[in-house]
Amino acid sequence: MISEVPPLLEVDNYRRAAIGYLKASPLGDKLLIAHNTTNFDQSETQNAGDCPLISIAQVTFNKSPEYNDTELIACKDVQEDFATFDLTEIKTILANDVQVNPNEINLNFYKSFEDAELENNPIPTSPSFINTEGLESLFAIVITFGIYTSIVKVELTIQEFPYVNLDDELVIYCLEDFPNPIVLDALKGDENSSNYQFLWSTGETSPFLEINSSGEYSVNIRFVGEDCPVTKIFNVEESQPTFNSETINLCDTYQYTLEMNEFNQAGLYRVEIKEPNYNCSVFKTIEVTESNIADFEVNLEDSSRDNKSIEITLNPSSLSIYEYALNEPINFQECNRFENLNPSEYIVYVRDQLGRGVSQKTVSVLGIMEFFTPNGDGINDIWKISGISGTNQENIQMEVYDRYGKLLASFTNQDRG
Repeated sequence: MISEVPPLLEVDNYRRAAIGYLKASPLGDKLLIAHNTTNFDQSETQNAGDCPLISIAQVTFNKSPEYNDTELIACKDVQEDFATFDLTEIKTILANDVQVNPNEINLNFYKSFEDAELENNPIPTSPSFINTEGLESLFAIVITFGIYTSIVKVELTIQEFPYVNLDDELVIYCLEDFPNPIVLDALKGDENSSNYQFLWSTGETSPFLEINSSGEYSVNIRFVGEDCPVTKIFNVEESQPTFNSETINLCDTYQYTLEMNEFNQAGLYRVEIKEPNYNCSVFKTIEVTESNIADFEVNLEDSSRDNKSIEITLNPSSLSIYEYALNEPINFQECNRFENLNPSEYIVYVRDQLGRGVSQKTVSVLGIMEFFTPNGDGINDIWKISGISGTNQENIQMEVYDRYGKLLASFTNQDRG
């Protein structure tokens, strides 16, 4: 028996309604929904007794949102063939647009609108969808609150990371120059800064940053108007000339220890040490020299197939006496030349002879084949240049001619050979 309840609507399929998804448990084969109310009583006689079973149902009505087409951006390096898209981001983008909990949204992706309409050939909603087909867009069926809502077009946009030198840099700030600043250059003058946007860890947006204290400074670099930044880090250390403690003999009888001192500039310093009881004194001259991180160039010499060498040339801004190592910052040598090298990629390390301020550069020693035999036997079938790093972004164009000057083949270092 039902008494004093609002007018009811019978819904055979209680999991769906035209105006929303109903979160309720069914009572029998039908669910009774009260118009214009969220609570209602249903009285149902379960036996012949006088105690009916009373139940309360909470009905929630959710209006289906209207979605707009959207865009998904993927970042890639210059040398990468395909971009990788995170399709799971679309749920968050759509949810933010219509102010809906992302957990209430489900997506099914398709390569074409026709596939989406027919729900044929769905694509997994993957965080690493590789666009090997060069698709310009995908289509997503959006299901909100458990109800089929609409088909949304997702534009696939590819942006490239800036190709700039991202090696961490160690910079020395000389305390004798304080408070005058030094300048950190995000691009080191190798690129046109107008092509990029900059954001330093200090909040500055210029290609340059003036600093006069030690610390780690970073800068995000991206192409103007795009969303794919790379990060370069500068480690700034403070330095000043010093000399170590030294023990000096006085009149062959007594000793005096000259403790470590600090100076704010290079030069010759003369110290007089006296023994007050015996009127004995000694003079000590100390030379303080300046040192900084070496600025250098690497020159390759390729006089023959079996005699390849590297020579390091210091730039005039390098103030100290330096030593050199190859591939690992150990076993430094005074000679600035390395000979009898095989084709490969090498790391050159330079530091001053006090063991401070290591700088480094990477260089490729190339090996060029004198012949090749493309007969399919697996030996020297492909002519190529060895010693080029797989991460080398420099585009090297190679061309092969016959003895009559006819071009036979053309390829780059990114090709197989």
